[in-house]
Amino acid sequence: MTVAQKLEKASGIFFFTGFLLSKLQYIPFPLAAAAFRFISLGVYLLAYLSWLTASVLHPDHREHHLKWYGFAQIKEQFMLSSFIGFTATIISVAAVFLPALLPPAAWLFLLGNIIWTIGEIHKLKNPPQPHDKSSYSRQEAYVSYAITSSVMTLVTAASATLIFLFPPAAIPITIFSLIICTGMGALAFEFWLKSTFSDLTQDEINDSYAQMGDSLGPSDSLELTEAPEPGYWKSLNWRSEKTKNHLSPESSDLLEEQEYQDSQREFGSCCNTPL
Repeated sequence: MTVAQKLEKASGIFFFTGFLLSKLQYIPFPLAAAAFRFISLGVYLLAYLSWLTASVLHPDHREHHLKWYGFAQIKEQFMLSSFIGFTATIISVAAVFLPALLPPAAWLFLLGNIIWTIGEIHKLKNPPQPHDKSSYSRQEAYVSYAITSSVMTLVTAASATLIFLFPPAAIPITIFSLIICTGMGALAFEFWLKSTFSDLTQDEINDSYAQMGDSLGPSDSLELTEAPEPGYWKSLNWRSEKTKNHLSPESSDLLEEQEYQDSQREFGSCCNTPL
């Protein structure tokens, strides 16, 4: 794993930790809420700084300039997104002392997340390295995670703006946005788990089922086997035919005569049974 990949992985951990800590700022204890807010902003600064450094260290990759998402290289899109997010985080720290800066910071976060989502779509459509079905499925899930996160940022930016414009409605707006962000956060977490820990795609699962059916299903060979089949009376008749084939002609005639006498005896006993 390269230094850029390690930094990118570390930034993902920082982002997730900062997201969890940021939700604790809404607890009904002012001092604890303020502490969690400052800690989460510090973690976000580390996340954006790690991501920005990783984007600089990533190798160049020719962009899809004919597509709407190919206005720049993937690394340049991530560099721009991380720089905007880093700037928005600094403004958020200043917004603790000057609340009027909170809406601009929230909209900057949204802009950074939109560029990040475009970069992830670009990475899906124009991968830096050829990848198999499994890695494509993981990247597809990560794009869904990025889109969901951007929607959450949109809700946060809209609620911050409405609270700034209508301070008396701060409590219901905050509760409403928290409910939406909690549901979207759970969905984003599901996408993140799928993109991080999912190794099998549905196509691979279907291939596994097909291989299982080929190995456990009926054989294509015309040769009969000794295993009993659903029509096991037929299997028993086949065993008697196989036995006949191994006997001499005289023995086969005696065996057929014995079977005929047995069948006549069974028929006679059935007819003599009282009704």
